[in-house]
Amino acid sequence: MEQLKINNKKTYGSKSEQSEYIYEQLSLLHNEAELYSDVEAKEEVKVASHTRKKKEATLDKLPENIKTVVVEHTLPEEEKVCPNCNEQLEVIGKEVKKTLKIKPAEVIIQEDVYYTYACKNCEKTVLRPQ
Repeated sequence: MEQLKINNKKTYGSKSEQSEYIYEQLSLLHNEAELYSDVEAKEEVKVASHTRKKKEATLDKLPENIKTVVVEHTLPEEEKVCPNCNEQLEVIGKEVKKTLKIKPAEVIIQEDVYYTYACKNCEKTVLRPQ
């Protein structure tokens, strides 16, 4: 009867998988991996990462039924004189920047027009107003 209890305990009792034999076998695997590994470790190569520009919202296709307000930015009269030859500056172009502005219960398009000035006498370009 006692022999039956011992056999049942071995068969159905709680078990542990720990044994010195398994640890010895596992230690051989680790040593084997070290033996076959390259002596010279490869250096990590650092690659310069790049950053992407944030996409800006484009206003190419604005609805035509929105009220447009044009704000013209010009130079004051005293600044429309060439600093080199004191001749009057003339408008040679303009830059238009459209901004969608939303007010509560009102949507408008503000169109900023920046004029570019240049002296026709010495052909030197003067910056546009800010």
